[in-house]
Amino acid sequence: MLNSSKKHIPDKDNADNITDNIIFENEEQTSNDALKKIREKLKQAEHEKAEYLAGWQRAKADLINANKTARDEVARASERAEEQVMTDLLPVLDSFSMAMANKEVWEKGDPQWRAGVEYIHSQLMKVMEEYGVEEIPAQPGDHIDYNLHHPVASIQADNDSQIDTISKVMQKGYRVKGSVVRPASVEAFVKGRE
Repeated sequence: MLNSSKKHIPDKDNADNITDNIIFENEEQTSNDALKKIREKLKQAEHEKAEYLAGWQRAKADLINANKTARDEVARASERAEEQVMTDLLPVLDSFSMAMANKEVWEKGDPQWRAGVEYIHSQLMKVMEEYGVEEIPAQPGDHIDYNLHHPVASIQADNDSQIDTISKVMQKGYRVKGSVVRPASVEAFVKGRE
């Protein structure tokens, strides 16, 4: 005999029972409908699982990318800060160069004082080298490389072989870790008027 009252399948495990809250009209309906409803719930649960897994994987990838981006930005900021400090020290190197450039005056100075200044200069140069600072090569007679040399003055060439070469270095140029932070200021030989 059919029972017309609604019947609830009890939750046996209280945790993983898929039949929670499935209500049936009668006993005959129970087995077929239970299986159908369980399959529907299972399909829905699998769909939700796939969505959650995909979301979790996207969130994990986003976190990995954000961490990498943050590390890269910190490294770039550190490099820029180091480069700026080294650039700020270039006038100090210029002062040393000017002080020691006039050999006649330099030689008249007290030898112990000169030795002290030379030692301080060598210490500064050592630190600069450790941070990747290098002088840009520029000597009279060198061909001008406009990526490394900045002509600030010109002089008429005596012959065609002098054209676009350095006649005099006005200020040393420097690179930091291969990047030009200040090109060498030079006087250049140029073609004369004909």
